Amino acid sequence: MSEINPRRGEISIKLGDTTYKGRVTLDAMMKIETSMQLGLVRIATRLSDGDMTLQEIGAVLTPVIRGGNNDVTEQEVMKLVWQSGMMEGMRIVGEIVGMALNPDNEK
Repeated sequence: MSEINPRRGEISIKLGDTTYKGRVTLDAMMKIETSMQLGLVRIATRLSDGDMTLQEIGAVLTPVIRGGNNDVTEQEVMKLVWQSGMMEGMRIVGEIVGMALNPDNEK
């Protein structure tokens, strides 16, 4: 995997033994909002309340992983989340939502 550049919205996503380069893009965020029928702030609130389903975690991760030029299905991503644990999936979703809400914030 090539170097991750957070300024380009890139993020390293490790689920179990699999690591993907993801990309937080406007298109990915719009797909996430549409599939969840929630805005990013409401998604962040649900996440902080610990109120996310496996399907919702997959709905957030899949477009971001695909944005990093990875050919994955939502079902494959959800299976990896299940194997890695939902808490790890929620942690990664938190990073993604944080990047989307604060795009100029460096780690």
